[in-house]
Amino acid sequence: MTLFSPYFILFIYIAILFENRLVSTTQTNKFDKKTFFGKDTFNQISFLGQDTLNQVSFSGGGALGAVEIGIFKRILELESKTKTYDLYTGISAGALNSGFLSYYKDPKKGITNAEKIYSSLRNHQIYAVLPLTGVSVFNTQPLYNTLTSVISKMPLKPSVHTLIGATNMYSGNLDVYTFEDQNDDDKVLLMMSSSAIPGLFPPIAFKDWVYADGGTLSNELLQIEREEGQYLNITYITPYNGYGYNDEPIDSLETMLKRTVSILLANYNDPLTIMYQNCKTPIGEINQYYVPSEYLEGYNMLNFDHGSELIEIGYNHMKTNKYKLC
Repeated sequence: MTLFSPYFILFIYIAILFENRLVSTTQTNKFDKKTFFGKDTFNQISFLGQDTLNQVSFSGGGALGAVEIGIFKRILELESKTKTYDLYTGISAGALNSGFLSYYKDPKKGITNAEKIYSSLRNHQIYAVLPLTGVSVFNTQPLYNTLTSVISKMPLKPSVHTLIGATNMYSGNLDVYTFEDQNDDDKVLLMMSSSAIPGLFPPIAFKDWVYADGGTLSNELLQIEREEGQYLNITYITPYNGYGYNDEPIDSLETMLKRTVSILLANYNDPLTIMYQNCKTPIGEINQYYVPSEYLEGYNMLNFDHGSELIEIGYNHMKTNKYKLC
């Protein structure tokens, strides 16, 4: 595959379109990301004593959403006491995770249930080739059936405020809906709307609109709600670690273009890469949790047959970075 071949261009397009992330195994991760943002690496934060909104944001990732469940399980075990979370947000696979967990005020009980869901999932419960849809490679009637069954077995109603985003194919905007305000069938359709990977999964008709994967525009919902004077403490959980530090020489047009493409594929639509970090009095913080890409070799976002393994990977190999919200 040459650098300027049509296949290479198509590869770039598909990689950006489908979840805006690739699990890269070729990056050089010499330094932790937090060392890139000026002299203040924001290791010591003393603002959590004030009025705080605790938010958990789950990113997209398809089958790698199971990794996020493993990461959150580890986070909860490391806490000295179980924290109360005020808000869940999610895109794509993160929409499913936030929806599942929203039914449990005690997040540990929610994680136990989510583990059971992912451990029992198989590809045939998510998508099928037949019947053909005409607008996608797969049809997602199996996913509709699976989510309908999962929601029907949940407690009576969600107990944690939850926001889910999906890409409106009419307006081109990312529309954000309140999960708990929907009836059960619309909850299913909302989660499917947010996870309808363009080209692979068919778009979803919801609320008089047509929606595709929220990750088409943004792979996460971060700074969404905050009252005046409130400190925003975001736990951001994603399978991806973005672009790794790489100081190898750029000595030709080819190496320049390859480096640019690598950055684009790793950091496209990643708000953490463009956040201002030098304010003295932040209004909040983002604690990002992820798994280094080498632990995800051999797995991909369309293979749902390894949920238990992916949960263990998230649990055992979690890493973290901290960022200011200015």
